[in-house]
Amino acid sequence: MEESKSYLPVKIDGKWGYINREKKIVIKPEYDKAFDFTKDRAPVELNGRYRVINSTGEFAFSDSYDDINVDENGLCRVKSGDKYSILDKNGKPLLDEFYDHIGYLSEDSYSICKNKKYGFIDKNLHQIIDFQYDAAQEFSEGLAAVKKGGKWGFINKNNLMIIDPVYEEVFEFCESLAPVKIIEKFLFFKKKEGYGFINKSGQIVIDPIFNLTFGFSEGLAEVEDSNDDWGYIDRSGNYVIEPEFVDAGSFSNGLAAVCRDWKFGYIDKSGKVVVDFIYDLALDFDEGLAMVELDDKIGYINKEGEYFWPLTG
Repeated sequence: MEESKSYLPVKIDGKWGYINREKKIVIKPEYDKAFDFTKDRAPVELNGRYRVINSTGEFAFSDSYDDINVDENGLCRVKSGDKYSILDKNGKPLLDEFYDHIGYLSEDSYSICKNKKYGFIDKNLHQIIDFQYDAAQEFSEGLAAVKKGGKWGFINKNNLMIIDPVYEEVFEFCESLAPVKIIEKFLFFKKKEGYGFINKSGQIVIDPIFNLTFGFSEGLAEVEDSNDDWGYIDRSGNYVIEPEFVDAGSFSNGLAAVCRDWKFGYIDKSGKVVVDFIYDLALDFDEGLAMVELDDKIGYINKEGEYFWPLTG
């Protein structure tokens, strides 16, 4: 693993820089916002524009953009105005034109849009599925959600429609299940609507009774009930953690960020509170650390709630 991948963005005196896992500042705080490193490159925001730096804090190339994402291959997905392109790590354009939209790299492919139609290119930027869909999401577990005729279904990388487009809304497959929104109608009147889950055969395995859900992670899925409260269900659709939260995130490293009375803390899979509800924002744990925010100050905590890096800002 390249060393820069372990660098953590921190905010000091109103500017963002980076520390390493030894808590030493490795890139001085001089940016308006800083993001994670991937393949020795990281996007940063400065004066309302996004640029890319290397692990020494030097700009990798001179051009700036409205948005930048660096993917796992080190390529830069950039947005200029309302158009997208892909650059190499040194800023060289790799596509012959800008496109209406380019998704994030996932399973060695990108969704891409031209003239309001979506297709897919591979990691080498070769077209693998022509522009033919009204919308498309990224591939996950071998399937990608695509919209056709106003409804969503799922295709494989051979462009075979594995699950017919019959759903109002969908999210990607995670742990072999995908959230889908189903609307039941009687004549022209909406009778019932909600999110449930399907398997890769398109069978409904968890009934569509939830207001919203984003999918499974570490065996549990956060779901919003009819009272707008969030809890967690297992793969059988049974509540493991009752709905009692204003907001809830996915489980990562065994913990999930949840919100009560508009403050965030963390719970374990039994629903036990392991970090108190004191933060204005709390992000997912990654390699044992999570970024938290309080009063516009940023810090990092471990799974016991102890500060790895104190709140600074």
